[in-house]
Amino acid sequence: MTTNIRGLQDVDVLSEAADPVPLPEPCTQEKKKKPEIAFVRFLKNLFNFREYFRRMCDTFGWKFVGFLSVYCVVDKGVMWGLFLALLLPFFKQYVGVPGDTFQDTYNVALLPWSMKGFFGSLSDVFPFLGFYKRHYMSTATALGICSYITLTLLSTEFMRSAVVVVGFLLFLGQIQRAVVDMMADGKVSEFMVKEPAIKSDAVSFIAGVTYISMLVSLAAAVPLLKRNDGSGGRVGFIIAACGLTVLLYPILRGWLPEERVEKAKSNRVDWGKVRKHWKLFTIAVMTALAALGLGVVQAFADDWARLVYLLATGALLQVGGFWSLSRLQARVILVIFLVQVRQVRV
Repeated sequence: MTTNIRGLQDVDVLSEAADPVPLPEPCTQEKKKKPEIAFVRFLKNLFNFREYFRRMCDTFGWKFVGFLSVYCVVDKGVMWGLFLALLLPFFKQYVGVPGDTFQDTYNVALLPWSMKGFFGSLSDVFPFLGFYKRHYMSTATALGICSYITLTLLSTEFMRSAVVVVGFLLFLGQIQRAVVDMMADGKVSEFMVKEPAIKSDAVSFIAGVTYISMLVSLAAAVPLLKRNDGSGGRVGFIIAACGLTVLLYPILRGWLPEERVEKAKSNRVDWGKVRKHWKLFTIAVMTALAALGLGVVQAFADDWARLVYLLATGALLQVGGFWSLSRLQARVILVIFLVQVRQVRV
C-alpha cells in the first residue's frame, strides 16, 4: 500500500515538473485579400517611386523601361485617347458621312486587333532582318507614320467620295498598334516567366502610365472638340504621326532587348516550330483570314451578307478553337462569342 502511494506521488511530481501542454490556439481563418487593381498599385508605388523605379530598372533594364514608357505614353495612351475622342466628330462633322458609314469604317480600322495571334506567330517562326521583334515593330511603325501623314494630306472631298480608302489607312495605322502591342506584351511575359515576383510591378507600371497618358490626351482633346467642325481629327493625325516618329527611335536603337539571330537563320521560316505547333499556327492563320474577309464584306456587302459571314466564320473559328486549344481556353472563347452574338442588331 505504501509503495503504491509513493508511486502515485512520484507520478504527480513528474507531471508537475513536466512542461504543460499548451492549449490549442483558437481556429482562425484569415480573410483572403482582394486583388488590387493595377492602377491602385501604381498609385501606391508613386509614394515610394525611387525604390519602385530602381526595382523596375534592375529587373527589366533601363532601356526596356524607357521603351515601355515611350510606348505606353505615345501609343497606348495619347494616340488611343485621341482616336476615341476625335474620330467620330471627324467623320460626321468634317468629312460628312452618316453614322452607319462611320461604324463600318471604324470596324474595318480595328480588324488588326483580331490578327494579333497571326502577327505573334509569324514573328516566332520568321526572324525578319535578324530579329524576331525589332524590325516587325519598326516596319509597322513606319507604315503607321505614312498612313497618318496621308490622312492629314487628303482633301475632304476625296475622303467623302472614297471612305473605303480612309478606312484602309486607319486599318494600316491600327496594324502598327497591334504589332507593337503584341511584341511588347510578349517580351514582358518573358520577364514574368523568369521572375514571377515582378508581375505586379510590370502590370501596374504599364497600366498606370497608359491611363494617366490617356486622361491627359482626353483633356487635351476638349479644345479640339469645341471647334464644332470635326477638324480636330486632322490635328490628331498629325500628333499620331509625330508620336510614332518618336517611338521609332527606341525601337531602332534596340531598347526592347533581344538577341540577333544567326545570319543563316535570318529571313528564313523555322519549319521545326511550325510543325511542332501547327495547330496553333493554323488557328492563327484562320483568324487572320477571317478578319481580312470581314473587312471586305464590311466594305462592300449588305447587312444580311455581313450577318451570315459573321455567324459562319464565328462557328468555324469556335470549332477550330476546340480543336487546337485547351478545353478551358475554348470554352472561354465560346462564352465571349455568345455574349457578342447577343448584341447583334440587324
